[in-house]
Amino acid sequence: MSYTKYYLYKKQYSTDSGQTWHDVVPEETVPSGDPIGHYSTLEECEGSAPTGNTKFSAVYSNGDTYEIECNTTDHLTVTDTRPEGYDHTSMRSAIIGDCVTSIDKQAFGNFTSLSSVTIPSSVTSINDAGISTMDFGAFYKCTSLANITLPDTLTYIGVQAFRECTAIRNIVIPSGVTSIGDMAFSGCTRLRSIVIPSGVTEIKSSTFDGDAMLSAVTLGNTTTSIGSHAFKGCTSLTGITLPNSLSTIGREAFSGCTSLTGSLTIPDNVTTIAGGAFHTCSGLTSVSLGASLSSISSFTFYNCTSLNDITITTTLPPTLGQYAFDNTNNCPIYCPDVSVEDFKLEWTQYADRIKPLSEKP
Repeated sequence: MSYTKYYLYKKQYSTDSGQTWHDVVPEETVPSGDPIGHYSTLEECEGSAPTGNTKFSAVYSNGDTYEIECNTTDHLTVTDTRPEGYDHTSMRSAIIGDCVTSIDKQAFGNFTSLSSVTIPSSVTSINDAGISTMDFGAFYKCTSLANITLPDTLTYIGVQAFRECTAIRNIVIPSGVTSIGDMAFSGCTRLRSIVIPSGVTEIKSSTFDGDAMLSAVTLGNTTTSIGSHAFKGCTSLTGITLPNSLSTIGREAFSGCTSLTGSLTIPDNVTTIAGGAFHTCSGLTSVSLGASLSSISSFTFYNCTSLNDITITTTLPPTLGQYAFDNTNNCPIYCPDVSVEDFKLEWTQYADRIKPLSEKP
């Protein structure tokens, strides 16, 4: 009996947490529509390739594999991902089949060894209801998850969806996403860069709090607010461009971003900067505050020890909280010439530092 060789899929493996991928030539196989797979080790790679009728397949740390076929439901349940007799905490990689359109919330919660998940474009919901959403804690504390591909249909990433996924280095947020929940990427301590789609208008509370290796952030040009603690403790963040659409900056939003260097410009549409927003951004050398600013809360720029100058363009002195500009290298604060006396009267604690803009070098 004769047969034809078919090479229908490419398998790849990585030994450096997804930084480099190596191809593995598949063995001769009959046509089955196998998708591309990504695996953490060569052993996993050689042992896994789902068939075209597979709903879910997984590889475990001890080499065991698990596979279930597509059935009458297109929903992937917690029971599917935690089969009896298998330790879900030792699951190393998983591939979800094309017959799945929705996934239970927390279906992969606390899968601490999981390093790779492939989600097909057929998936429109990751929760227990709704369309194109990834709900609360979907991958919370998957501490070995290094690679994940999100479907283009995704519009919402829920609260704590990837919180404490400490192995993730890079993630691409689909352009259709319009909302990201609180703490969605908090504690992703190896996340290096992120691009926020233009459809996202709010960066919510603690979204990237504690992401110590996050060095590059691109905000969408429709962003109107940055929530409290949004980038707190992002100690590798070297720069941030705030879009002109921005109107509010939350409490301690960039507190402790010690690698922020050079100049910071607060756009003209910003009316409020909450307490401690740039506390201990010790690398900043210059700050320019926009024309609509009406309130600067306590400790906003406290301990920005490298500042050479602060410029404010509004003619009316904003309400100023305690210690807003304390420990800022005693740098001059430049304001419009016609408002110098008003600023000195309102900002008495900094009166000796207030200078007319015409004197700025």
